[in-house]
Amino acid sequence: MAMEYRTMDVDNEQEVYVIEILQFFGWKLKSSQRVYNQSSKPQGAITYENLTFIHSETNTVDFTKLVFERDKNIPHYDELVVLEEEFFALAAEHAKPKPYMPPDVHTMEEWAVHFYPDLRTPEEKRNIHIGFGIAMAIWVICLLSIGESADSASSGIAWLTIGGAALIGWLWYHTLGRRRSRAFKMAMKPEKSVYRSELQKRYENVMKEIEAYERYEIRMGEIRERATSLLND
Repeated sequence: MAMEYRTMDVDNEQEVYVIEILQFFGWKLKSSQRVYNQSSKPQGAITYENLTFIHSETNTVDFTKLVFERDKNIPHYDELVVLEEEFFALAAEHAKPKPYMPPDVHTMEEWAVHFYPDLRTPEEKRNIHIGFGIAMAIWVICLLSIGESADSASSGIAWLTIGGAALIGWLWYHTLGRRRSRAFKMAMKPEKSVYRSELQKRYENVMKEIEAYERYEIRMGEIRERATSLLND
């Protein structure tokens, strides 16, 4: 029986996952050992009124050492080795998490609403803020100038309340609601072609990353299935 051995240092939370993965390729766990160590290294000292304070840096080492063994005479050994190498090469290539795409995004129009919602120019934003500021100033002046009469005061407060609510609604519409519904239409304007091209580029790049990641997931599943069938053959 010709045995080969493999040693791996892994995060403690990844121990079970690594053991399960290597089992697909004929590896068996020989030993598992938790390695934990703390060490302090002086970084400097401060003296104050005959007292010396030593500043030190603490380093913590905490991982699990796994040792695996595999019989090189098991059936289909050569193919298992090839599958194992491909599996870990793909895992290293796609180490980053899958790109995020909201579940309700299927077109570039929806992409615009989620990821590129505000295509207004600085002038458009400034005009909205100036208009809102003027309206608020008028509203405050009217509130302060309400007559002393109880009837006129209550009527004035009622109208000012309605006006304030309308003002808040108008602000929401122009800053949150309207900008989202208009995003893609604004990007299609000839004078905003730079936004349109950037929007298209962002959308296509993320879609390519997602498609590549999905192909990677499919291939990883195929490798595991093939390795399992070889071990059970």
